[in-house]
Amino acid sequence: MPNNEEHSQHCEKFIGVRGEDIHTWMDAHARYLGWHHRDSRHTPEDLDFCIKLFGKKYGIETVRKIFYDHLILDEEI
Repeated sequence: MPNNEEHSQHCEKFIGVRGEDIHTWMDAHARYLGWHHRDSRHTPEDLDFCIKLFGKKYGIETVRKIFYDHLILDEEI
């Protein structure tokens, strides 16, 4: 499972921003739930809330890209 830094580096390379705060928010439950943290904040339904939290900072499309990049990287590793 990629850590926050790995997610941030990947986003910086492919999207142009690190999005560390989004990755931190998405993985906030990992410490307690391990792999099962993906049941929370890792579903397409969670994207809307993520946009509400970070949309002003990054813009809706960038939040969407960071969010889905996080999901894809989780599946690849």
